[in-house]
Amino acid sequence: MRSKFPDLIFQDVLESRGEKILNLLDNPDAMENAPLDRVTLFITHRCNLHCKYCNGPHKNEKIPKETKIKMLLSDFPLSLYKKLIKEWVKQGLKYIHFTGGEPTLHPQLPEFVRIAKENGILTSIATNGTTSVELFRKLVENGLYEFQISVDSFNPYIYESITGVKGSYDVVKRTIKELVKMRDEEGKDIFIIINSVSSEFNPDNIKKSITQLVELKPDDMKILLNAGSKDKIYENGKRAFINEILHYLKDKKINMELLKDKILHFFRKNSYGLMDDESNYVMDKCYLPLTERTLDANGIYPCSIYLRNYGDPIASPKDSFVKQQKDIMRWVDSNKCPFDDICEKHCTYCTKKFNLHVNKKLREKEIEKEFDGIIIKADKIEKTKKEEAYKTLKKIKNVKLNHIFPYMIIKPEAQEYKDEILSYIRDEIYGDIEVLEIHNWNTIAFFLYAKNYELNEKIKRNELRFIINNAHSKIDDNHATLIILPEEVPLEKLKRIKLEVRNWFGLKTLKVLLPDSNDIIKIIRNYVHSPDSEKLFYDLQILSYFKIVKNRRKKNMISNLNINTKLNVNKFKVQLVTLKKKALFIKS
Repeated sequence: MRSKFPDLIFQDVLESRGEKILNLLDNPDAMENAPLDRVTLFITHRCNLHCKYCNGPHKNEKIPKETKIKMLLSDFPLSLYKKLIKEWVKQGLKYIHFTGGEPTLHPQLPEFVRIAKENGILTSIATNGTTSVELFRKLVENGLYEFQISVDSFNPYIYESITGVKGSYDVVKRTIKELVKMRDEEGKDIFIIINSVSSEFNPDNIKKSITQLVELKPDDMKILLNAGSKDKIYENGKRAFINEILHYLKDKKINMELLKDKILHFFRKNSYGLMDDESNYVMDKCYLPLTERTLDANGIYPCSIYLRNYGDPIASPKDSFVKQQKDIMRWVDSNKCPFDDICEKHCTYCTKKFNLHVNKKLREKEIEKEFDGIIIKADKIEKTKKEEAYKTLKKIKNVKLNHIFPYMIIKPEAQEYKDEILSYIRDEIYGDIEVLEIHNWNTIAFFLYAKNYELNEKIKRNELRFIINNAHSKIDDNHATLIILPEEVPLEKLKRIKLEVRNWFGLKTLKVLLPDSNDIIKIIRNYVHSPDSEKLFYDLQILSYFKIVKNRRKKNMISNLNINTKLNVNKFKVQLVTLKKKALFIKS
C-alpha cells in the first residue's frame, strides 16, 4: 500500500511530474505561473537531538557563526505562511511537507497543519518522534496525514549513542506505538513511515534492523544512506544481501513499496552524487524547482539537500510568485548540475533519477528536431549485389565454431566517444577484454542485422535490409570497434550496458527515402551493438567468416586497455559542455 502523499521515487510519479516540466519547457509563456506539485517547508532549523551524522546548524562548527545564529533564530513566521499558502493554492498545490531541524519544536506547527487542511492540502512531516504524544495527537486532529519518523537503529544503546540524548529511544518507540494505536484502534487516517539512516555510526545488521523495525507496524519504511558515509559501507552491498532482504519481505508478506525500492537501490555505488559516467554525460540542468518550492524563512532553494548543505537561496519567499518563478528560471538556465559542488557530491537518488529522466527526454526531442528535415535517399539495389549477398549468407551459416564468447561493438557513429564507452565497459566487466578494430563495418552490419525473412530470395520484404544498409553506408565511415569479453559475462548484462550507453547519448533517428517511391521509413540507431542469446552463434559465424576474429580466441588479452580509456574526471567535465553540443549525425 502506498501513501496518498506521492513520492518521486516511484516511476509513475516521476513520469507524471516530468511530463509537466516538458510541457512547460515547450510553452515558456506558461512558466511564470507553473503549477506547484509540492512544497517542502523547513519550519525551523532547531533540533533537540545531536545526531552524529547531522549537518544542521546546531551541530555544524564549520559554518560562519552569523549563519548559524541566523538559521537557528529564524523559525518560519505564521504570517508569511498564510500569505504564501493563498498563492500556492492558486497554483494548484496539493502537498506540503514539514521538516527541519525538528519541526515539532515550532510552537505554531498545529496551526500550520490546520490551515493547510482547510485549503485542501495534504500534509506530511519528518520528525524524530521525541515530542509529546499530546502534540502528535493534536497534529492528527488538525489533519496531518503522513508521519516520517527517524529510527536509526533498533538497538537502544547504538540509537542513543547516535542521537546523543539518553532515553530518546524509549520515547520514539512510544510515539510510534501511539500513532499505530490511533491508526488501527481509533481509525485515524494516517500513514506511518520509519526512516532509518545507515552510516558508519550504526553498524547494525541491516536485515535484523529491518525485521525489528517492521515489528513496530509502520505502513512503510525508508532505508536511507548518509551521503558522507557511503564509501565506508558500500563494500557490504552485495546482490546476495539484497536478494535476501527481498525474499524476507516476500516470505513475511510485507508489502512495503518504499522499502523494496530503497533496498534495490541502496547499495548502488552511484545512487548519490553526480560523479558517475551517466550523470556526466546526461545531466545538464536541474528542473525540480520549476514545479516545487523548498524554503525556509530566509530563502527558496533548489531542493532540501541544497539547503542542508548551505547553498545560497535562488529566490525569496517574500516576493510574488511570478518574481520567484523568474528567479528560479534564471537559476535553472544558468546552473550546470555536474559543475555545482553541492549537486556533484550530494544529489539524492530520487532527484538524480528525476533529472536524468527529464534531461534524456529533452535530448531526444532535440535530436528529433535537429534532424527532422534530414532524409537519406537510398539507392536502388542491383540484382547482382543481392545474389552475392545470398551466396555469402550460405557460406556464413556453414562456418564451424570451436569457441563461443560474448562481445560488444562500438559503432562508427560512436567512435568519437570510444574511450569513454570502453572505460565504462571495463568498469562494469570483471576480467580481461580484447579490443579489435573493424574496418569493413557496413558489410559486417548487413549480415549482423539481417533476419532470415529479410534474406530469403522468395520473400519480397528482403529488399528492406538492402535499402537500410545502403542508407547507413552513406553516413557511416565503415570503422567500428569490437570488444571481446570474458565467457562468464551474461548477455543480459550486455543488454543493460547497451541501455545505459543509450541513456547517455540518446538515440539517433535516420529517415530513409525508399527508391522508386515517396515512402519514408524511420530507423532508430544505437551507439553500441550487443548480441541476443538466440543470435550469438550466428553473429560469431559472421565475425569469423570475415576474419574479424579467429576461431579460437587469442591469449594475449589486454587487461589494462593500454589506450588511455580511463579519462581524468576533471578534464572530462571541462570538456562536457562542448561535447554535448557536437552533432551526433553526419549530414548528407
